[in-house]
Amino acid sequence: MQTLEELNEEFFCNVDQIAADLLTGFGLKHSGDVDGLHVPLLRWMDFRLRTIDPRPRQIYASDRFPKLLDEPVASALRSLERAIRNGDDINPFQSKGLLRSDSSGKKRSERTDLLWADWGIHHLHLAEASTDDYFSARGDFLLFAMFGADAALLIDILPHSGDSLLFAREDLIRVVARNWPAVIEPFELKGMLALEREATDGDRKVLRKSGLDAPLVIDGKAYFSPGGGVTSASTPGTVNNAMSKLRRNVRALAQEVLEPGGQFLTAVPEERRQACYFSMQLTPRGVAVYERSTDRAWVFPDAKFDGTDTFFAEISDALSPLWVRRAIQDAMERAKNEPNAT
Repeated sequence: MQTLEELNEEFFCNVDQIAADLLTGFGLKHSGDVDGLHVPLLRWMDFRLRTIDPRPRQIYASDRFPKLLDEPVASALRSLERAIRNGDDINPFQSKGLLRSDSSGKKRSERTDLLWADWGIHHLHLAEASTDDYFSARGDFLLFAMFGADAALLIDILPHSGDSLLFAREDLIRVVARNWPAVIEPFELKGMLALEREATDGDRKVLRKSGLDAPLVIDGKAYFSPGGGVTSASTPGTVNNAMSKLRRNVRALAQEVLEPGGQFLTAVPEERRQACYFSMQLTPRGVAVYERSTDRAWVFPDAKFDGTDTFFAEISDALSPLWVRRAIQDAMERAKNEPNAT
């Protein structure tokens, strides 16, 4: 039987392999060009966190949200709002950078969505979905929104072209602060005096691309980045935090697996426990702990996002949320139905 140190090493290797397999399965760009950024898990977690989980959400519109729109834009917005309320997949309305971004690439500006990384704001194209491609057409107007577990906060709709600072406009986050102060309140820097000179939108764009956080000052209060900010490598701070949390959960999992009276070891006949060997695997039913000698697997539960989730559910949500499992199952079904399948 593995020692705790050996099991930790095994599980970390398993997670890296699962992330690499997911990158391949979803066709995510990952060149591995930059040392220190080549880890598959970094690219996977960027994609996983930027993906808007298909789940029903209540819609809330800001006081800035336009009430009158040209009919093509209004029609596309109505379709998108229906999809949000129904819990349909709205990721086709995101930018193709969702797949094409490369956290390990040489171009800093293409490692992630910097607007999302800084403020947690998504932008979606208001255009009809394509019939021959996953992504919708590029719309002339963009919807800026934040998405929680059960709420969609619609911030504004703005023209897509003609503004080089569109994704750095502080007006967007100020609308959030005015309409939903509870969203940014946790990020207030208590006791910090506001700077005499605040960063301009142009400053913010340059600093983001350089991997530096610009100060955010609203109504005399200073805040750190509601989206987690960008690191010195121009990757999202929230992704690094998620990776650290996943690793802590994996260490906790290793300890649980080796607990003498726990659910894992007690399922192995006592006379075979010295020969047992545990690993983590990605299955069509989700990420699981697998024991080789008994050919048994324990699939992790889904996250509920209600404050009761265990580290099992948090690992599951990081590596195999429902939309990942559906993609795996769909791929298996297509492979089974191919003419040359055996």
